Amino acid sequence: AEQGKTGFVPAIARWVIERSNAWMERCKSLVKNFERTLSHAKAQIDLCFVRLMLKRLSAVS
Repeated sequence: AEQGKTGFVPAIARWVIERSNAWMERCKSLVKNFERTLSHAKAQIDLCFVRLMLKRLSAVS
């Protein structure tokens, strides 16, 4: 927080994180974590964002 301010001060780029979390909720494989290892869970998140980016790139063309 900045000097002189009291109380709750929201993060400047919080909406970016909230938007990304909302996009991840669309991936059915991420709704409930069935993965046994952290590396597999991270791979699922990466695949979710790869699918999202491919979908957006193909819509532009």
